[in-house]
Amino acid sequence: MADIREYIVQKSEDGVLHISEDVLSTVAALAIADVEGVGGHVTRTRGVKTHTECGRVTVDIWIRVIYGFSIPAVAQKVQAAVIEGIDAMTGLRVETVRVHVNGVEFPESK
Repeated sequence: MADIREYIVQKSEDGVLHISEDVLSTVAALAIADVEGVGGHVTRTRGVKTHTECGRVTVDIWIRVIYGFSIPAVAQKVQAAVIEGIDAMTGLRVETVRVHVNGVEFPESK
């Protein structure tokens, strides 16, 4: 069975670079690892979906927000971190980052 993946292609004088959507998802997941207020554990296979079309990158990311943090503020930080992370590692421009807040995480009592 063939492995079907979507790739974004960048051409230059020196050759061609193919970047998998899986790589973009991994970069997005790593980019939000240190965003304050994001709960849970986001991985490229759970919580991130990237799509590329005509050189445009769209990212959907599902997060839980830690109780007490501003949901809009956390979502904006997530968007900024994903855009910056993908740009820094791939040079690609992210057109849209859609943040889906699917829960609130309560800190454990000690």
